[in-house]
Amino acid sequence: MENRKDKVIDIILNKMYNININYRKKAFQNSMKQERAGGIMTEKIISMPTGFNQSEWSRKTNCYMYAINYQKDNKPRDVGELSGNLIKDYYTIDEIKERLFEDMKVLNIEIKKATYEEECLENEWKISLFYREEDGDFHFLREDYHNRWSHKTKGRKPSNKDYSNATIIDPRWANLMEYEFVEFYKLKCH
Repeated sequence: MENRKDKVIDIILNKMYNININYRKKAFQNSMKQERAGGIMTEKIISMPTGFNQSEWSRKTNCYMYAINYQKDNKPRDVGELSGNLIKDYYTIDEIKERLFEDMKVLNIEIKKATYEEECLENEWKISLFYREEDGDFHFLREDYHNRWSHKTKGRKPSNKDYSNATIIDPRWANLMEYEFVEFYKLKCH
């Protein structure tokens, strides 16, 4: 009897998951139709991230530089390095957040906390911060298009897939190994 209940629950959960995925697919297709018809633009302008960047820069940079779209050079940089902070072996979550805001100030990029549901306006994009407490490491993802996220891992090209090879639609549910979701931020170029 218990086994049958588990199967019924699994069937119901799978149907709910598929309905959610189909809803997101339809919403994305509708936004692309609007864009082609002259409606709301979902692509970012040239100074913004424009999807997967397969250039030499994107292969050599790290997740942080990729997420904030810093293309001045190919050097991977730690959070806070652009604002003159020294690189550390271990960061707390609070240090990462503080250094992120300092770097954005130096780059003249507005930054504020955001939610997954918030829409981006012209010159804006969202990033998400992840943290691994055991070694004080961080990881960033960026939203390239509405509900389409990508990230950059060391030595690899940017990808829109997590470690389970699933397309990243909502970073909070992505398999990023030991990294835990912290929060979303919205960035705005001037």
